[in-house]
Amino acid sequence: MNTIYKYDLSKQLSLGNELCIPVSSKFLSVQIDPKNDNICMWYLVSTDNPTMLRKIHIFGTGNPLPETIDCMKHCGTVISRIGMVWHIFEELA
Repeated sequence: MNTIYKYDLSKQLSLGNELCIPVSSKFLSVQIDPKNDNICMWYLVSTDNPTMLRKIHIFGTGNPLPETIDCMKHCGTVISRIGMVWHIFEELA
């Protein structure tokens, strides 16, 4: 079955920077949840598919970036209620 899942990065990344997402999921959006100011990502997923780990990284504006930034896809930039600007990247497989 195809559906859209929301991944709250503050919850999902508490054990590291990996999301457990069904294989072949399609990234849709990254935004700040106005209810709690958490960064969330939405994926179109097939619940019939097995899951895989995807590595997500969050960088603040002006902070140093790792040498491996060229091996990552920029998913989006979000601004929190207090004006913090975050850039979300996913490691490419």
